[in-house]
Amino acid sequence: FEAGSAVAVLQRHLGDEPPSLRARRADVPEAVDRLVRSMLAKDPAARPTAADAGHLLAAVAQGPDGAATVVLP
Repeated sequence: FEAGSAVAVLQRHLGDEPPSLRARRADVPEAVDRLVRSMLAKDPAARPTAADAGHLLAAVAQGPDGAATVVLP
């Protein structure tokens, strides 16, 4: 987050949703963008467990056809 002061940055961290990864890097898979956004949810109860996040990342890394792919460097 960017803002004019440290306090303003803190307020944005507390209240604003983080920007989409795909807004900065179009090559980020949609599933990774969704996962990161869910992991950054303001409500901790809405975040995936580590096991769920691992399973989702493994599925993304495997790719839709079952072949291993490189997700991000």
